[in-house]
Amino acid sequence: MRKSTNRLLPQTLAVAVAACISSTTSLVQASNSGMIEEVIVTAQKRAQSLQDVPLSVSAFSEQTLKDLHMGDANDIFLYTPGLVSAPDYATAERIAIRGLGSEQFGYGFENHVGVFVDGIYQEGTSAGEFYDLERVEVIKGPVGALFGRSAIAGAISVSRNKPGDQFEASLDVGLGNLGHQSYTGVINLPLTEQWSLRAAGKYDENDGYLHNIANGEDLGSTQVESSRLSLRYVGDVVDATFTAVYEERADMPNLSQTTSDILDESIYGFPATDFILDPAADLSLAGAYDDYDVAASLRPFFTTRFNDWIADINIAASDQLDIKLLTSYREVSSRYTEDFDANDVADLTSSGPFSQNVNGEYFQQEVHFTYTTEHNWVLLFGGNYYNSEVEAETFAVTSDTLMAGNAFWDPALLGQTILQSELGQTAGDYWGWSSFVDVTIPLTASLDLTLGARYTFDEKELTNFVPDPHTLPGNQGLVWSANNIGYTSAPVTNKDDWADSTVRAALNYQFNEDISFYASYAQGYKSGGIDTFSYAFADGVTFPTFVGEDITAYGGVPKAVDPETSDSYELGIKSYWLNQRVQFNAAAFYYVFKDQQQLVQDGAALIVENVGEVEGKGLEAEVRFLPTDNLDISVNLGYLDTNIKENDSSPELVGETTPRAPTWTSSLIATYTQPLNNGSAAYFTYSYSYQDEMRTDVNPQAPYVKAMELSNVRMGYQSADSKWDVSLYVDNLFDEFTYYDRRIADQVVFLQDQYRNIGRPRTWGLDVSYIF
Repeated sequence: MRKSTNRLLPQTLAVAVAACISSTTSLVQASNSGMIEEVIVTAQKRAQSLQDVPLSVSAFSEQTLKDLHMGDANDIFLYTPGLVSAPDYATAERIAIRGLGSEQFGYGFENHVGVFVDGIYQEGTSAGEFYDLERVEVIKGPVGALFGRSAIAGAISVSRNKPGDQFEASLDVGLGNLGHQSYTGVINLPLTEQWSLRAAGKYDENDGYLHNIANGEDLGSTQVESSRLSLRYVGDVVDATFTAVYEERADMPNLSQTTSDILDESIYGFPATDFILDPAADLSLAGAYDDYDVAASLRPFFTTRFNDWIADINIAASDQLDIKLLTSYREVSSRYTEDFDANDVADLTSSGPFSQNVNGEYFQQEVHFTYTTEHNWVLLFGGNYYNSEVEAETFAVTSDTLMAGNAFWDPALLGQTILQSELGQTAGDYWGWSSFVDVTIPLTASLDLTLGARYTFDEKELTNFVPDPHTLPGNQGLVWSANNIGYTSAPVTNKDDWADSTVRAALNYQFNEDISFYASYAQGYKSGGIDTFSYAFADGVTFPTFVGEDITAYGGVPKAVDPETSDSYELGIKSYWLNQRVQFNAAAFYYVFKDQQQLVQDGAALIVENVGEVEGKGLEAEVRFLPTDNLDISVNLGYLDTNIKENDSSPELVGETTPRAPTWTSSLIATYTQPLNNGSAAYFTYSYSYQDEMRTDVNPQAPYVKAMELSNVRMGYQSADSKWDVSLYVDNLFDEFTYYDRRIADQVVFLQDQYRNIGRPRTWGLDVSYIF
């Protein structure tokens, strides 16, 4: 158990009380009347005022995303209560909402938080780069009855700008230290009265900020190239948009820094020194480095490319009935290499380098109908179908010296350095469908009842082939397979399916014109999955019987796990105060989460199991205040208490918090605008975010990621005609050392405690925007 450490929380609360400051729920400009403008969201799959939606929603405008340098879905957590992002493995988003997030890293699982772009679930990679957007919404709590897949914890919904009937063109240029350069261009062309075209593109580049002490190279560079073309037809009945997207990005993920010395530790009961031929040769064994020093025996990289083709067709069938057809096809290709162990010498590697190549094709089709009756009942119903095909290849080089593979099986081999290669091939074929209905019924003039339900079916088939490492070139002696723990003499396949129904209900009471209260109940569901790296055997076959052996001979198949479910309860308020100069939205929630799919250690293997039950509760508050026509101040506050109630695999975890569940989160954004004599304006923005300490490793002995606090400033000038905007910024103003993941030595993969995913130091630069 732990105690929260949040030394800046009292100051943040004091500021909130003194200034009545407000949230990032909406950072659109206040109207000339000094009132906070209405924000329109589509959290219930139809356009509604944010204040009328009986869900906890945070929304960000495109300008807010630019000002706060939110480049993708992993960046918005700093200003969203209840949302945490701690990216780890490059091919998976490590996003959690209210303490629920994904730990597994195979190819046969869904995420806990669904990311949707223009209504399309993003498979195979993230939502892509943020640019030319209308808004981003974060919906907290299970919304599977509305969104379907991967929404047991919540959803992130991204809405892009569509082609319009007016000419538009803009150019944004950004330059900064650490080699930062960014260029974004947008052009909108009306072609005829009914047809219009919109093209947008972005290029973003940053140099590395970590120093590899093994060879003097800088690591951590990023590069993104993205382009989008949309064609839109708007007729009397049909509004259709066809979009093509191409994106290519190169990152250096998971750069690790050791925080401990293993020389006094043991590995499987043997002194660690028995497995180290020349400790002095490895600088990483000498202890912690300087803040931005790492040791790597290779250059990690992650490259991904994806193409999207999307058709979004809306039909106004009558005054009461609207029909929406969404069709999407996506191709994704990614290449990834990581050095797990924070060592710079190959023959002292415990589990790394590790590489994986993934290619996927994803098809989705959705149709939904919105019918409004004469008595203002709103009925939403429809269905969804998807089919996904994935092919992946993993490659690893491990050292039996440090893995203790030799000594564990044959002490006579103690001290020998035997590098081994391991190859794995995976093919996945997944498909499913769902049907849903959601109805809002006005019980009285001030009280609405919403009822929703969804039926979901998923089928997954996964095939693994792991060639005998003895047959791979260069391998010798005893083989210790670090990832698959054994090999297959022939491809092994598992196929499973799952079905479930989920419901939701909400009451929304409009107390007066400015204040509403809501109460809601929602069931959550996340389909079962099939693990890439662990296997199920007949009764009686247990670790270590199959280690280094032919898994096929023991009847092993890729391991399937059951679905996860949850029950969630929420009370909330949406309100305006002081003639709509203050907006206050808050929610209190409680949930029970069952059959959690969690990575657990079984001998020397990491496998996925359904392990028990989690209970969570908390509060979230978002406030925005316009004290004058020139000052816009916002604050967010989140409190979270999660508790593992049952864990069949690791009983010692009972009473602990879940990973990525900081007790307190808060943020502050204040913008002051000073009008100038010629009609132009100068402005200054200060933003601050705080995230309490949290654990990112399921190991109950794992150290906590320290509390994180970041301050950013921006000052700029906007011309009288609003065409020019020039600003200077400093991010991470006080040059705080931050990291998003921390792992404890486990004697299998991580032989030393590690900081992982180290954040950038202080950066500064210039942004220039021009609207033609």
